[in-house]
Amino acid sequence: MTFRPNVVYPPGVLDCRGSDRSRVLGHALTNPGLVVIAGPRGTGKTAMVRATGVPLLAARALAPLRHRAGLPLARAIRTALPVDDVALGAEAVRIRLGERALLVEDVQHADAYTLAVLASVAPAVPIVVTLRTPSPIADRLRAVSRLWLDLPPPPAAVGSSVRTLVGMPVAARTALA
Repeated sequence: MTFRPNVVYPPGVLDCRGSDRSRVLGHALTNPGLVVIAGPRGTGKTAMVRATGVPLLAARALAPLRHRAGLPLARAIRTALPVDDVALGAEAVRIRLGERALLVEDVQHADAYTLAVLASVAPAVPIVVTLRTPSPIADRLRAVSRLWLDLPPPPAAVGSSVRTLVGMPVAARTALA
């Protein structure tokens, strides 16, 4: 499937796998608009974005720092933002991005100011966010996104194996290898 700019692909419509998905995502990130990659923990959302090879400025929204308005954006563009002015914040993000795309990981933890700036600047620059689902902000993001990719959960066996190995002592993990 070829990505067409300014077309909204509802969940399930863009049903491609592996390199096709990366190619479509890479093409989408060369055009302005908000791209949402949604899925449960451990589905490779961030890895998929990085595999596109598109130049990025990136930051992660952290739940414990949600009270710090605009922190994910300020960390990505490496400068303070005027947290009392969404339009000015959006302009600062647009200018600092240059020819790069913006990646905000774990956007479900973002504060209201960050979400407002993302919505304001999205028509002018390529933005990709990763969203752990289910999430209470999914509907708000879906309303302003240009492309939405739902990733399926990882196979149960893989998830349980990883959890088992992480909880094991190093000697036991080495013995299993």
